Amino acid sequence: MEVIRGATVYSGDGPSRGVDVGVADGTIAAIGGELYGDVVDADGLWLCPGFIDVHAHTALRSYEDPFLTEVLSQGVTTQVICPDGLAPAPVATREHR
Repeated sequence: MEVIRGATVYSGDGPSRGVDVGVADGTIAAIGGELYGDVVDADGLWLCPGFIDVHAHTALRSYEDPFLTEVLSQGVTTQVICPDGLAPAPVATREHR
């Protein structure tokens, strides 16, 4: 396990905090407590489990790749799509228009 030590963690479920994070096989394995392993010094750095993209133009792209692979590979885990009104919606039948 690798231990990320000294970072300010922004987990999205409360205020930021200084806590050690253990990573095993590319996955967060432990948060806090006494963690042992190869230490990654992250003093003065931020640690976020994912990024939020609040202005994305991927609404139509999701039809070709529902997992938006390129976006995930950049660390984005949440998107606000269609911020400018360009969208595949409303998708309604003619009698509902």
